[in-house]
Amino acid sequence: DRDSLSREVLGEPLPLRALPDWIAGRPWPGSAVDRRSDGGFEQLGWTIDLARFSQGSLTATRPAPPALTLRVRIERPDRDGRIKTSPCAACSTSRRPPS
Repeated sequence: DRDSLSREVLGEPLPLRALPDWIAGRPWPGSAVDRRSDGGFEQLGWTIDLARFSQGSLTATRPAPPALTLRVRIERPDRDGRIKTSPCAACSTSRRPPS
């Protein structure tokens, strides 16, 4: 499965099955979701922050050790409607040391 693959390749499981929905600004329909008053949501142990979604930025944070933050920069859809994502220095996966 995809999560196991991400663990093998990256060393940590990432919710790859949910990521396309999160990038579209919505919860993944395959799991329970807790809506937040700020417009974001919590799902699969991750907090999805949509505060800058309209500016093309999404942040997903996993507080469980080891804490992870995944930042995604979203570009406007191309002519055939596909959403493009791109890594950048300010928008990358970061790993915080355990406290």
